[in-house]
Amino acid sequence: TLKKEYVPFKSLGDIPSRPELFLEIGDPFLDTGKLDAGFEVPVLGAVWQPRMWSYFIHRTALQSFDNGNEGRLRDTEWANRLDLFANLQLTGTEKILLGLRPVDNNRPDRFTRYTFDGADKDFKNELGLDIETLFFEGDIGSLIPNLDKAGIRPVDFGFAVGRQPITFQEGILINDTVDSVGFIRNNIPLTGTSNFKVSGMYAWDRLDRNDRSRGADTNMYALFSAADLSTSTLNLDMIYVNDNSDNGDAFYIGASSIQRLKS
Repeated sequence: TLKKEYVPFKSLGDIPSRPELFLEIGDPFLDTGKLDAGFEVPVLGAVWQPRMWSYFIHRTALQSFDNGNEGRLRDTEWANRLDLFANLQLTGTEKILLGLRPVDNNRPDRFTRYTFDGADKDFKNELGLDIETLFFEGDIGSLIPNLDKAGIRPVDFGFAVGRQPITFQEGILINDTVDSVGFIRNNIPLTGTSNFKVSGMYAWDRLDRNDRSRGADTNMYALFSAADLSTSTLNLDMIYVNDNSDNGDAFYIGASSIQRLKS
């Protein structure tokens, strides 16, 4: 909200210093100053300015719970989760992101923890280096400028390939980390919209069904679309799951309208 009273401009002494990441190699994250010149990639024609940024999120909980089942003991424990990320930024649009969860296995009963009281009393170690996230994303036009030196061809398709988190319809339709490849086209001209985008995705592994079972014998095909109107954003998303096992195939569709409310 714009204020009517005068707000003085903040100088360097009034602005907090930049918080440094866990690891910064190359140009620092959100820093000021001269950028590294980088180098031109042969054949592609892109100028890469590699920098490595690493950061982590640590969550810890001291908790006690009793589910009320007969014969079930109250569990009191200290549990931990660590999300460790390494981001190799090549350009403003191209990057490779690696994510690890080294102290848990993404299940409620498999966190590194110490149980003070309960059925599983003792220290439980779930240390490991299983890859939870590893994907490469970018824009074809930015990745290979030699495809369109004049800047007039429709080659500006965004893409992402690898193990990546996918969320659509506020997580109701899908909210999972899957092995997939996807392409998106933004700013498609459509009368009555300020932006219209369509994306397609194919996923081949780490697909969880509603019974939480996971298998590599399932393939997913998806088409997502969104249109920005003057007062709302319309979303229409469709997913088809081809299951080669006995669980059966499935088709899902989600539609939503996000409104702008005036105060």
